[in-house]
Amino acid sequence: ESTDAQEFGTAFHTAVLEPALFERTFVVAPACDRRYKEGKAIWQQFHANLRPGQEVVTSSDYELMCQIIASVHRDADCAALIEGARYRELWIVWEDDNTGLLCKARLDAISRVGGQTWIVDLKTIQDASRHAFQGAMMRYRWYRSMAWYRHGLNVLRPAPRRCAFLAAEKTPGIPGKVWSLSEQALDIGLSEIMADLRRYAAARDCGIWPGYGPVEDIELPKWKINEHEQPTEY
Repeated sequence: ESTDAQEFGTAFHTAVLEPALFERTFVVAPACDRRYKEGKAIWQQFHANLRPGQEVVTSSDYELMCQIIASVHRDADCAALIEGARYRELWIVWEDDNTGLLCKARLDAISRVGGQTWIVDLKTIQDASRHAFQGAMMRYRWYRSMAWYRHGLNVLRPAPRRCAFLAAEKTPGIPGKVWSLSEQALDIGLSEIMADLRRYAAARDCGIWPGYGPVEDIELPKWKINEHEQPTEY
């Protein structure tokens, strides 16, 4: 099941990249207190008027989205990548030559800015500073995803392309930030993800899927042990 953060991210992506689709797909819920009779009636009427396939966004989330979008556009580089998008929410499918596996990816946007083609990945994040964003990039392996996107495009249509993360902080008022991913990071990401692809193909072919091995002891993390090694004061 998707979390509130994931649902917010999905709605935000649509609002930024496909505003017309957002207007058709998402409906802003009325601000009402459903603890009382009047609020319950307003809410019931709202739900009765929903069309199949429509998604509900709370009024507070919608207000926050609008504020973040305005903040993102305050950065000239962010605004250029959004306005220069030639493809948005693009699915691509290709066959891997080495394994025969059918591969796919969904790209947020492909933009043309300053005579260069950019693969754009939009990220909502608490802190878009270098250190914080780098930590999130490693934790969630975004560098791998970006390398995968570019690899798929190059299989289908080879061309020079740069890769950029468009970071939108969840705190309104702070301008967006563009982080361009280095060629070294893309090479490492592609190397890692292709190794995973080969392991997957090998397991598929032999029917033996690797696990985590036999029984092992597991300890509490070091920080927890240290807590209890400190002298207790009475």
